[in-house]
Amino acid sequence: MRSGAFTILALLILTCVIASQSSPQDEMLEIKGVQLRLGMDENTVTQKLRERNFGVQEVSREYSGPGQKIWLLCESPDDKDCDPVLGEVGFRNGHVSIVTKRWTETNSAAEVVAALHGAAKDLQGHGFTHCQLASRETSDPGFEVQYVEMKCAEHLSLTVTHSHSTKGPSSVLVEEQLLLSPASPKKLR
Repeated sequence: MRSGAFTILALLILTCVIASQSSPQDEMLEIKGVQLRLGMDENTVTQKLRERNFGVQEVSREYSGPGQKIWLLCESPDDKDCDPVLGEVGFRNGHVSIVTKRWTETNSAAEVVAALHGAAKDLQGHGFTHCQLASRETSDPGFEVQYVEMKCAEHLSLTVTHSHSTKGPSSVLVEEQLLLSPASPKKLR
């Protein structure tokens, strides 16, 4: 009787652990009603963005590697300055390898707090409530960057980046990000 109860308890715990884990297909970001997932085909993404009247600006090739391209997502196709940037989508060999949802880029503490609150509610609404916190910084003469990352799933994180230059004002960028690491063993559709 005890071993039967133990087996049921072990199976229940295992089921809960498996159910709480996410795969890249479970992890998605929604930007203005368009759901984007890692591994999506570039043609499918293009069609979804056109249906929602997004503007897209391709980032210079010098910032992406071979077989890669990165698009800035803009408010509309008529938005030549792409301001504000709504996010980014990157492709490797014709499939989504990165999605970024930009919540804000500002130097206002109130806007940073509002963006963090919105991003946290978005993550919580999708069931991502157990995140790991990490920080790092880089500095060069006259320029420093501080990063805070809250990793909420294998490929999903919330990042806050503070940039400060001695030649200009500081700014804070708050983004959610889906990122397929180059060494990821998972094969995506």
